Amino acid sequence: MRPARELPNMPMKLSARGGRLIGKGFLIGLAFRPACVPLTADDLRGFNVPIERRTDHDFYLRVFQYRHRQWYQCKTWLSRQLFF
Repeated sequence: MRPARELPNMPMKLSARGGRLIGKGFLIGLAFRPACVPLTADDLRGFNVPIERRTDHDFYLRVFQYRHRQWYQCKTWLSRQLFF
């Protein structure tokens, strides 16, 4: 068996630019996280097109999702804050 190759002893440093990049990535992740709200029976009756046939999308996710035997309206946190 060959001995394991040793890595040079170099301390890990994060530059200020790299730290800002990670911070921006974190904020983008927070802004685009899903925020789902359960729909009531009255909400479901108010749809012109049946909810099962709707294909609305918000950035990367389906807006109307059926989970845990209930319908939810899911949008990104940013969309929910800016629109409704």
